[in-house]
Amino acid sequence: MTRHSADDPRWIKSSYSGTDTGNCLECRCADPASIAIRDTKARSLGTLVVPSPVWHAFINALTSHRLH
Repeated sequence: MTRHSADDPRWIKSSYSGTDTGNCLECRCADPASIAIRDTKARSLGTLVVPSPVWHAFINALTSHRLH
């Protein structure tokens, strides 16, 4: 796991994240080839970094599943 500052402005919070309960996710480009993902409510636990193609395949799978 890679640790990043909680105040890093490059983090983007999921539009599905609630303000008080539920699962909250943030992500950012860690570098040109990877995406960093973290739990909004447990930032101190660190981040998961995955290759960009893996992240995009995950998002595409979620999007296509939601449309069916």
